[in-house]
Amino acid sequence: MPDLALQDIRVVDLSQGIAGPYCTRLLGDLGAEVIKVEPPEGDYTRRLGPFPDDEPDPDKGGLFIHLNGNKKSLTLDIATASGQVILKKLLAKADVLVESSTPGEMASLGLGYDDLKSEFPGLVYCSVTPFGQTGPYSQFKGGSLAAMALSGLMYITGDPDKEPLCTGGEPAEYFGALNAWIAVMAALEHRAQTGRGQQTDVSMLEALGSADEYNTVMYSYMGAIRKRYYSRHHIPT
Repeated sequence: MPDLALQDIRVVDLSQGIAGPYCTRLLGDLGAEVIKVEPPEGDYTRRLGPFPDDEPDPDKGGLFIHLNGNKKSLTLDIATASGQVILKKLLAKADVLVESSTPGEMASLGLGYDDLKSEFPGLVYCSVTPFGQTGPYSQFKGGSLAAMALSGLMYITGDPDKEPLCTGGEPAEYFGALNAWIAVMAALEHRAQTGRGQQTDVSMLEALGSADEYNTVMYSYMGAIRKRYYSRHHIPT
């Protein structure tokens, strides 16, 4: 079996949902050892399904297995002193931490990047959230639907004679995951050259907005606003 690019890398995955776990799933696919740390109640995607025969089971949800099937796992309450001791023991042997908490929440527990960087100077600390760590939206709750609307992509999706439509499949989550994955890879390369870790700040909204560069550039340079065109009225006959 050929060597994998990240076979010597260990990742601690504190994230929940889709974006963070899919990022770490991709890191695991490249050979990284990924340790998923769930809160006592479990990652909330365990409760989302789909489930075999529509019978809810926290260990059989299709989405959860898809996102986390290649990881090791443990349950930890990082809000407790004992939980933080165990987490720091994990970080002492880790290269990457991925988290998806509301900005400021990790710092309130003494686990923000600024709290950890002196103790773990080589740690790559990846934060992936709906709107990033700073800015007027940073404390807002949000998901793929909000990001689709705010990015402008929803405006150009759907029938031009009807309301905008949101693309199915939680696109903002997956675009955020891909950007986080690339950011972690770049930070690991930077560490290989300098010996220093860093925090990467990924906004799902900004990640999705970057996918709409065609319309952004068209508006910036021409003042043109592209309209929705997926319609029978726009199919040549």
